[in-house]
Amino acid sequence: MDWKNKLNAKYAVLLLIFLFPIFSAIVKHAGTGIFLFLMLAGLIWGWKSYQLLNDNEKIIIWGFVFFFAIIVLSLINTTDYLMAGRKFERYLRILGIIPVYYILVRLNIDIYKTLKLSLVVSAVIMLSFGIYEMVVLHKLYMEGPYYTTLFGYVSVLNAFMLVAVLLTHKLTKLEFSVCFSATVILLFCAIFSISRAAWLGALAIMVFLMVVFIFKEKIKLPLIKVIPVMIAMFLVVALNADHIHNRIAEGLNDIKTYNSKEISETSLGTRLSLWKDSILLFRNSPLLGTGVGDFDLERNKMIAAGLTPNTPSQGHSHNQFLGTLATTGILGLIGLFVGVFILPFWYFWKMFCSAKNEDTKYFSLIGMIVIIGFAFFSMGEVWLARNPTSNVYAFFIAISLAGITNARKKNNETI
Repeated sequence: MDWKNKLNAKYAVLLLIFLFPIFSAIVKHAGTGIFLFLMLAGLIWGWKSYQLLNDNEKIIIWGFVFFFAIIVLSLINTTDYLMAGRKFERYLRILGIIPVYYILVRLNIDIYKTLKLSLVVSAVIMLSFGIYEMVVLHKLYMEGPYYTTLFGYVSVLNAFMLVAVLLTHKLTKLEFSVCFSATVILLFCAIFSISRAAWLGALAIMVFLMVVFIFKEKIKLPLIKVIPVMIAMFLVVALNADHIHNRIAEGLNDIKTYNSKEISETSLGTRLSLWKDSILLFRNSPLLGTGVGDFDLERNKMIAAGLTPNTPSQGHSHNQFLGTLATTGILGLIGLFVGVFILPFWYFWKMFCSAKNEDTKYFSLIGMIVIIGFAFFSMGEVWLARNPTSNVYAFFIAISLAGITNARKKNNETI
């Protein structure tokens, strides 16, 4: 790739990076299209980057391969290969992290400024879209055009990636005000979303940031940057207390109804029934589960045998951990924890603690934010079974890994 083509490729990739946080939750197939373009570029031009990676980075990559290998192994138990093919394609997003990471490292792209601008713009666009839904379309929540919970997830992640900007970089008063305002707007969007799992993720990330930046003595940071952000979060929650109380009351009523009548027509009632069924399926095939694609097939057998209520087909368990346990067994759950959550978090934490520049600290922090967020999103969603959500995880993890590597190269640190 000559320097002119490389320059053009850099601008094209930066444009895709800019567009993803803005449109992934509000334009159908936008996230998939952007991620696939980056993945294709990495497959064609990025593979030489593997030679530049250090041992820790290679461990992360092999963690993704390990998880995917277990998914493939679970096909031994699969009967419905058509459904398995559909699920298999979605799990490929985890492997897709690797070529996206490679192309970002190969082009040595400075991601920080583009990502920061994109996050700020996303606040305005997502708020405008949400207000349009509630005011013009008379919807009760901000939910996006095609996948309701995704709007909440992206709002939370975008908000806290801006909080990370405030916590890791020296900003002018204008930059601080703009990023701070955009954070509040995105939190407002998250609270008015329909996703309770997004709220749980937001609370978990908030606690994590408070522990890291306030109670960890090794990190020196003026509290003047932390306190306004935390106050803003609590103010946003307080101003919308009725909305949150209604959703919590609705959930508690769903649980009460399910426990008293053992029916599951409600949102949480359906989830409780599916979670119970997931455990039953795991007990039948504890090592490799039912096989990817067979969740509904095996569950219908239980319904026919009278072992579980006849609830609507969902195709998954509405819980990433239990769904993985049911379809890929204990090996799959180990692969999920190790490859998707633990190894990346370990690497990001290590880089965060040893960071010698602002960008390394920033990308390490947003990597941990994404992992914590998706760990809690997993409680109410099998996000790996859906392209829109798996795209978001894969994109931001790739961005975080590449951001660290490129920042360290820029500052002549040992890679």
